[in-house]
Amino acid sequence: MSDELPRIGWRPTPDDDITQALGAAQRALLSHPAAARAGFSALVAEGRAFAETPEGAHWQARLGASELVQRAHLVFDNVSLWLLEEDEQRLLPSGLIDALASASGSADRELLLDRLFRELDGSR
Repeated sequence: MSDELPRIGWRPTPDDDITQALGAAQRALLSHPAAARAGFSALVAEGRAFAETPEGAHWQARLGASELVQRAHLVFDNVSLWLLEEDEQRLLPSGLIDALASASGSADRELLLDRLFRELDGSR
């Protein structure tokens, strides 16, 4: 077992490529929320099972302190609109309620909605 963290190869791409990829992931989540949630739950369960092994515990400790993982978590939460939560009993995740409250109280509410609909249909 190596103590070295895996290296991620990254090639800079135009911001539009990144936004399009993240937007596609977000549209897939919004189009198929039950499937996304089931996939997320399966990944969480598999990760927890792996963390119970000696090698998994080692990686959990290493990755838990990783700044890259923390940054990835922030991107994931924003792209998923905080809709992927482990508590499957919740009908409406708290992140969606927060987003609705923020948008409702915004002075630019109409611009936010216009941008949302343009991005959802791909017309920007």
